[in-house]
Amino acid sequence: MKFSWISESPEQTEAIGEILAKHVVPPITLALQGTLGAGKTALVRGLVRQFDSKCLVRSPTYALAHTYPTDPRVHHVDLYRVQNLDLLDLGIENLLDDAEAIVCIEWPDHLQNPLPEKCIQIEFKEGSQFHRELVFSFSKSFSSDWVLTLQHNLLETTSNAG
Repeated sequence: MKFSWISESPEQTEAIGEILAKHVVPPITLALQGTLGAGKTALVRGLVRQFDSKCLVRSPTYALAHTYPTDPRVHHVDLYRVQNLDLLDLGIENLLDDAEAIVCIEWPDHLQNPLPEKCIQIEFKEGSQFHRELVFSFSKSFSSDWVLTLQHNLLETTSNAG
């Protein structure tokens, strides 16, 4: 299944992350694809803040990965600086195997490993200054009812693209 959603601001992108946090249950991977500054970290910030409003969320571009001690745990991985490497090569192979965590991977196309079975891919397409189209693609492990419920809850706080 697939749908698109519009965000008109970084705050709306964070709100989308907050709504996702209310729906996702570990283990799950969010594969976030988009250019630099497209809003990937803003979405993760909203997701993490739904679990702990005091958590400071920054892009892990130079650290490669941050783990937030929320409940559930959130692993935030940024693969921008790496190309064609296996998770084992990066020393973070255990993150995708964490059955009690939400794993957010920025630049998943830089990874040789296949994405986990329970995965939501979100592509950030840039428009004008803050306008973003977020294209959500869901693995087969998500029921159509689950996806429709997520869409309904997004509709309550943001603009629908289709």
